[in-house]
Amino acid sequence: MKNFDKLDLFADLIEPAGAILADKEWAQKWQNGDRTGAIKAAIKGHKAEIVEILARIDGVEPEDYQIDGLALCMRLVAMFNRPDIEATGLFTQQAQNVDGASSGPVTENTKGGAK
Repeated sequence: MKNFDKLDLFADLIEPAGAILADKEWAQKWQNGDRTGAIKAAIKGHKAEIVEILARIDGVEPEDYQIDGLALCMRLVAMFNRPDIEATGLFTQQAQNVDGASSGPVTENTKGGAK
């Protein structure tokens, strides 16, 4: 896959992924550390988006796509076991931006003489 093809794929994934990331139930579960519950909420609440994402990644039109349950499980296990990808940071940051509230400790900047 060439760079322009990858950019087209990314563009095609923005809308369905954004719908999932904007889901308040998903965001709440993810922020609370309930990864299984968040994934379940995403699948149950966004079936069309999940099918579209999987189809686009596999290079198939969503209306022609057939989910292979075993292959899907293997892909999920492989994805969540990759140490080089920090998915939790990406998704938690997005989840924080969904409701406009931030979470986490406030730190004081003491560099450069600020007090």
